[in-house]
Amino acid sequence: MATSIGMAVTGTIVAAALSAPLAGIATSPADVHSFENAVTTATFASAVICTALVLWAAQRDLRDSKGLEP
Repeated sequence: MATSIGMAVTGTIVAAALSAPLAGIATSPADVHSFENAVTTATFASAVICTALVLWAAQRDLRDSKGLEP
């Protein structure tokens, strides 16, 4: 649950930084839709990056536990 909230907050921050100032979002339905798409995209990108980091760490841990050199 906390991870989902963190991802949503991160996605919102990234989308706000990339799309437009938050004060101007509610000016038209197209702006709102564009912002929602930006939040979804940013959240998905964050999830992909986090997944890649977790897999990298797991692989590294497995390699270290077997005593293999990188």
